[in-house]
Amino acid sequence: MTEFGHGDKMVKKIAAICTATAAVLTFTGIFFHCQNNFIETTHLHFQSQKLPESFGGFQIVHISDLHNKSFGKDNAVLLDKIEKETPDIIVITGDIVDSRHTDFDVSLRFASHCVKIAPTYYVSGNHEHRFESTEEMFKALKNVGVTVLEDEKTEIRRGEDKIMLYGLSAKHEDGILSDYVSQITALRDKKDDDAFSVLLAHYPQYLYDYAKAGFDLVFSGHAHGGQIRIPFTNQGLFAPDQGFFPKYTGGEYRENNTVMYLSRGLGNSLFPLRLFDRPQLIVVTLKGE
Repeated sequence: MTEFGHGDKMVKKIAAICTATAAVLTFTGIFFHCQNNFIETTHLHFQSQKLPESFGGFQIVHISDLHNKSFGKDNAVLLDKIEKETPDIIVITGDIVDSRHTDFDVSLRFASHCVKIAPTYYVSGNHEHRFESTEEMFKALKNVGVTVLEDEKTEIRRGEDKIMLYGLSAKHEDGILSDYVSQITALRDKKDDDAFSVLLAHYPQYLYDYAKAGFDLVFSGHAHGGQIRIPFTNQGLFAPDQGFFPKYTGGEYRENNTVMYLSRGLGNSLFPLRLFDRPQLIVVTLKGE
């Protein structure tokens, strides 16, 4: 009787350990799924004396670093969130594809749906310049109605008023970032200094140079929020081109009279998991002063 009783206790103990382990693994799986698939929408307001009165209430949805990811079939979940914001324009700041597992059809279908919601403006990230079909990709985006801004500018009008939108290409040469500061300078020389200026630029670590060039509002990506964020802080663990404990990971940054909104992005690339760093959709509402 004693031996059987002891055996029963061991079986119950093992069963309890297995049940607890399964519960922990299930919770961990659900937690990581939520961290990497539940989109967080961040609403921000930007005020400027330079902004024409007619652009008060103008809404910009900011998308970055999709990396071929799908939120629901054909990105239906993400597109539904974008549409509910009723944006005036949509801006995409690069890495819509991923050079390690490129499936451009996913990104092209997403972009083609975006233009049905609002005029969509795009600037490249580093991943778009890592494969040979870059120009074909730009052409395909243009064919579905996306405005591609590779070291170019365009104007957005409301009646007689306008704001200027600029885009910096994230060009690479042999895997090394080209003279990006020279690109910023060349784009600055195209600026209309009297008009309110919005810059789309994939790399956030050049904020000082964007401010020096006199851009009023910058949208950026690339840092992925630091991939793993320290809870209750705005500090990420690692970002490409910035290393460990990077200065720019996500949120609002100011340099002189320039404000940069840095998206934590939507997808992943080399490192497949996010922690305390959910995929992000940014919505900015412009206000005059």
